[in-house]
Amino acid sequence: MIPKMWLNAHNESFDSIRFSKNDEIFCYLKTEGNPNSDMEKRSTETGEIEDNLEHFLRKKNIGCIVGAGTGIKYSYIEMQ
Repeated sequence: MIPKMWLNAHNESFDSIRFSKNDEIFCYLKTEGNPNSDMEKRSTETGEIEDNLEHFLRKKNIGCIVGAGTGIKYSYIEMQ
């Protein structure tokens, strides 16, 4: 993800138009991991979702993934 965009996304004033050249809208998918799974398994599961989502978005020519991360409880996939 673009560092400046990442920093801006983590405050209340984020606006897609500030980072868009073609009127894209940025969004994210937030998933909650299984609390009984270890971090490696959650990261692998998020990676599988990310791969499938990226394939779908690009196949339909409607967007792409610009970043992702997995934490203790939640995983996030950022898209445009």
